[in-house]
Amino acid sequence: MFERRLNLIICLALLLLIFATFCRVLNNEFLSYDDPEYVVNNVNVHGLNVRNISWAFRTVYQGTWQPMVWLSYMFEWELFRLGPFGYHLTNLLLHSANTVMLFLVLVRMTGLPWQSGFVAALFAIHPLHIESVAWIAERKDVLSTLFWMLALWAYARYVQIPKVSTYAPIIIFFALGLMSKPMLVTLPFVLLLLDYWPLCRSTLANRSPTAWNLKLSTKTTSHLIIEKLPLFGMVLVSCYIAYYAQQKGGAISSFEAIPFGIRVSNAIVSYVLYILKMLWPQKLAVIYPHPLNKIPEWQVVASGLALAILLYFAFRASKRRPYVGVGWLWFMGTLVPVIGLVQFGMHAMADRFTYIPLIGLFIVIAWGIPDLTGSLSRNKVMEESKKASYFFNGFLHSSVLPLSAIISLVCLSTCTFIQLGYWKNSVAIFTRALEVTSENSVAHTNLGTALAEKKDYKTAAKHFEAALRIMPDQPKTRFNLGNAFYGMGKIDLAIAHFTEALRLNPNFEDARVNLIAATAEKRRRASANMVRQVVRSKQRENALKHYRKGLDFDLQGNLNEAMKEYQEAIRIDPTFAEAHSNLGVILKELGKLDEAIGEYRKAIRLDPTLGEAHNNLAIALYFKGDYAGAWREVELCRKYGVIPHPDFLKALSERMPEP
Repeated sequence: MFERRLNLIICLALLLLIFATFCRVLNNEFLSYDDPEYVVNNVNVHGLNVRNISWAFRTVYQGTWQPMVWLSYMFEWELFRLGPFGYHLTNLLLHSANTVMLFLVLVRMTGLPWQSGFVAALFAIHPLHIESVAWIAERKDVLSTLFWMLALWAYARYVQIPKVSTYAPIIIFFALGLMSKPMLVTLPFVLLLLDYWPLCRSTLANRSPTAWNLKLSTKTTSHLIIEKLPLFGMVLVSCYIAYYAQQKGGAISSFEAIPFGIRVSNAIVSYVLYILKMLWPQKLAVIYPHPLNKIPEWQVVASGLALAILLYFAFRASKRRPYVGVGWLWFMGTLVPVIGLVQFGMHAMADRFTYIPLIGLFIVIAWGIPDLTGSLSRNKVMEESKKASYFFNGFLHSSVLPLSAIISLVCLSTCTFIQLGYWKNSVAIFTRALEVTSENSVAHTNLGTALAEKKDYKTAAKHFEAALRIMPDQPKTRFNLGNAFYGMGKIDLAIAHFTEALRLNPNFEDARVNLIAATAEKRRRASANMVRQVVRSKQRENALKHYRKGLDFDLQGNLNEAMKEYQEAIRIDPTFAEAHSNLGVILKELGKLDEAIGEYRKAIRLDPTLGEAHNNLAIALYFKGDYAGAWREVELCRKYGVIPHPDFLKALSERMPEP
C-alpha cells in the first residue's frame, strides 16, 4: 500500500512539473518549417474519413511511412480544425504520458521509485526534449515513444508470465511504434540490455540479491535472441520501408554529396556534442547545419578519444554496476539510426533525436551518483535486504542528494521554460537558430519564408540571398526568392529566379506555375504601360491646345481667360510644368502672390531644370521680402540657362549683396 501511494505521489509530482515547465507552449503558433506540409496545407489530414485513412496507410509523403501520425492529425482536425492550441495540447499530453509510463516501467523493473522518478523527471523537463514536444510536426517523436513505453511495460509482464498471450502485446505496440517512427527499430536491442539489467534474465548478468525479479529464470544469450526473432523480423521490414520512403522522398544524401568518411567523423563529434548538451544545454537550435568537409581533425580525434575513454570506464564499471553499461549502450545504440551514417537531410544532429536515447544516460546518473557517493562514504555498499530500505537507498541516504536533485531539476525546468519562448513562432525560432549557429542555410530560408508570410518581402529576400550564398544550388530557395521579388513588384528578377529554380529542378511544378504567372504579369504590365503612354500622349496633346490658347490670351492682355486656359491644361495634364509656371505669372499679375509662389514651386517639383520657373519664383520671393530665397532661385535659374533682368538683379543686390 505504501509503495502504491508513493508511486502515485511521484506520478502527480511529475505531471505538475511538466505543466509548470511546458505550459507556455500552448500559446505557440504553427511553424513555417514542416508544419504546413504535415498539417496546415495537407488536405489529406483535414478530416477523419475512409479516403484519408486509406491515404495514411498508402503514402510515403514527406519521406516516411507513419500512418499513426497522420491518423492522430485527422482526429485533431475533427476537434480543433487548424487551431494550433489543440495540436500543442496533444503533444504535451503525449509527453506527460511518456514520462509517467517511463517511471512506471522503471519502478516495475527495479523496485526503486526514487531513482526511477529522477530519471522520469530529467526526461520530462530536459531542454533537449523541447523540440519533440513544442514542434507539431514532430508528433512522431512523442507518439512513437508512447508505444515504446507500452512495449516495455508489456515486456515486463511477459518476463514474469512468458506466454503467447503476453508476448502478443509487445508485437502490437512495437508495430504501432514503427508505424509512428522507424527510429524504434532499436527496441529489440534495448530489450536485450534490459535482460542483462535490471531484469537479470541473462546468464551473463550478476544477479543482485536485492533484485525484485529473483524468481525469474535465467536464459542463455542465444535463447534471449531467439525469443526476440519476431521483433527482429519486424525491424528488417521497417528498415526496408524507411529506406524506400526516404529514397523516394529524395531525403537520402548520396555518398558523392557526403562521403562516408565525413559521415563517420560527424557521427563521432555528434555523440560527444549530445553528451555535452545534455550536461550543459546551451545554444540549442531547431536546425544544426551539416559541416560537410569543414569538421576540424582535432575535434574528430578528441571526440573519438573521449568516447573511447568513456566506454572503457563504462564497461569496467559494469562488472559491479551493470546499469552503467546498459545506460551507455542504450544511449549509443538508440542513436545509431539517426547519427548520420545514413544521412537523411542536411543536418549534423538534432535535439529531437535524443528523446529516447538520453534515457540511458539519465539511468547512469540516477543510479550512479547515489551509488558512487555511497561507496565513497562507506568501505562497502550497505546490504539492502529489507524492502523498505529501497525507498531510502541512493537519494535518501544523504540529505545532500535530494537537495542537489531538486536544484538540478529547478535549473533544468527554468532553462526549458526560457527556451520555449524561442518556439513561439517561426520568426523567433529561426532568428534564434541564426544567433547560435553559423552558415545555416536552412534557418535563413525558413526565416525568409516566415517574413514573406508577413508581407515583409524586402527582409525575406535578404535571408533567401544569404541562404543561396551558403548553398547556391537549392531550387526551393531560388523559388522563394523569386516569390519575394514578385511580392515587391520586381517581376524581371522574379522571372530570373523562377527560371533558375526550374533549371536546377526541371520537375519543380510550383516554380513552373509561378514563372508562367510572372511572365503573364510582365506582358500585362508592358501592355498597360503602352496604353498609359498612348493616353498620356493624348492628354498632353489636349493640354497643349489649352496652353497655346492661354499664351494667346496672355499676349492680348486678357488675364482671366489666359488663367482659365492654363488651369484647364493643368486639369488635363497635372504634370504640365510650363502651364503651372505661366499660371503663377498670371496669379502674380492679379495680386495673388502666395498662390503664384505655390504654382512656381509645383512647376519646379515637376521639372527642376525649368529656369523660367526659378526666375519667376525669385521675383515673387523678392516681393515677399525673402531676399535670401530669391537669391538662391537666381543662382538656380542661372544654372539652367536663364539670365534674370539686370534691373531685378540690381534691386536684389541692393537688398542682399551677392556673396
